Amino acid sequence: MAASNADFFLVRKEQSFIKASIVSKYFWVWAKVMANRVEEFYYVDLFSGQGKYEDGSESTPLLIIKNAISDPLIRTKLRVFFNDENSEYIAKLKSEIEALAGIESLKYPIVYSNKDVFDISLSEVYPNGNIKPTLLFVDPFGYNGLQLDFFKVIKSWGSEVIFFFNYKRINMAISNPVFNKNMKRLFGDDLFNQLAEFLDESTPNVEDREEKVTETICQRISSIDEKIIRPLHYRFRDERGTRTIHHLFFATKHELGYAKMKEIMMGMSSEQQEGVGMMEFNKLTEHQPRLLPDFSIPVLKKLLLEKFAGTSHTVEQIYFIHNIGKPYIEKNYKEALRQLEASKQISCEPPRSKRRSIKGIATMADSVIITFFKL
Repeated sequence: MAASNADFFLVRKEQSFIKASIVSKYFWVWAKVMANRVEEFYYVDLFSGQGKYEDGSESTPLLIIKNAISDPLIRTKLRVFFNDENSEYIAKLKSEIEALAGIESLKYPIVYSNKDVFDISLSEVYPNGNIKPTLLFVDPFGYNGLQLDFFKVIKSWGSEVIFFFNYKRINMAISNPVFNKNMKRLFGDDLFNQLAEFLDESTPNVEDREEKVTETICQRISSIDEKIIRPLHYRFRDERGTRTIHHLFFATKHELGYAKMKEIMMGMSSEQQEGVGMMEFNKLTEHQPRLLPDFSIPVLKKLLLEKFAGTSHTVEQIYFIHNIGKPYIEKNYKEALRQLEASKQISCEPPRSKRRSIKGIATMADSVIITFFKL
């Protein structure tokens, strides 16, 4: 991180709290799974910062390490690599981490690096270049730090990537020829040329432009490995609530990781309707609710009836088949299925009368078989 951005760490903004919460909560879920599956796994942060804001608030690295220390299994299997180009930041981070209670319980010493992200090689992170399951977090101030070559760690089993995408700066740079080289490095030559041509010829409105840019970065990430599920992204709006300033992207090859991260992002959403979130932080809506797209349970019921007409699947299968790219989490699907059962638009095995009830409401376990009637 450049010294000119030092004021970033004066006071933690609400969006920084949201970002750190999403990353640390997902780390906990991911690390618990990895700790029970493998002998070694990695958390890698290429822009780690100084650990604390001047107001005493903890940033992502400290939250991650405190989570690791708290679990007896995670702390014996986790390897950590922190990098920041700013030598003062990395020194402060090391000092903050070494002061944590229980830090000595980590089996592997934390590796601290002080380099430009483009000068870091995989062999510096992984002994003998042998990539192990990794949660990679990339949070640059601008766009130069989005070193997509390093994202190739996602090819390794169990590896996933979370990255902060400075939409405001990238959006301005896309249409400025001065930054063409940087943009091609970010998007790739072909995708950037397609994006620039689209923006040039169609002059889209603000919403369509953002959709095209985010779709293009999703294509770029997905091109790393054909097994990558279309990346999730969480939007941060400006103080007026009218313009997007950042996106937090998440890329994985595993449907369970996708589902868990979606639940976390939905839970941190500033807008909800009928339990369905917008995956967005918008401070304006705390006082002035907006007219939201119709992501309601009735809409989900209609979609399910159309998609699965004349077929039978378990609840779990329905969720994993249908949820990719849609703004619904597992509990939304189960509620929709309960309502469809009550209105006799589907049949369930076992039926409602033979399933466990909580406060008079029949549960909808993953193993329940749902039969959708033909339309």
